Amino acid sequence: SIIDTYNINQEKYPLILIAITEAVSNAILHGNKEQKDKPVEIYTKYQDGDLHIKVKDQGDGFDFNNLPDPTKSDTIEQEGGRGILLISELCNEIKFIDNGCAIEMIFKN
Repeated sequence: SIIDTYNINQEKYPLILIAITEAVSNAILHGNKEQKDKPVEIYTKYQDGDLHIKVKDQGDGFDFNNLPDPTKSDTIEQEGGRGILLISELCNEIKFIDNGCAIEMIFKN
């Protein structure tokens, strides 16, 4: 419905869907530590032709400036750790808010 509401280019739909899925998954697993009583909040806004999607968890945040590089030889075979890299490749801009408890993904239309 976001695509229709804001008249977003249909080719962006898969990129947006994957980025939101990764961000929500990270919020549930890492932020809220799978605690069912902690909600994940999703906000959208359309501003100056850009779609902004914010995903917020109830965790303590994380050091987003010192994430291990999932493409390096010592981390490439790990099961997880690629979500933020993937999100940053799918959207045009990424912002970390509240010490990493929220992520804002910006998609230019």
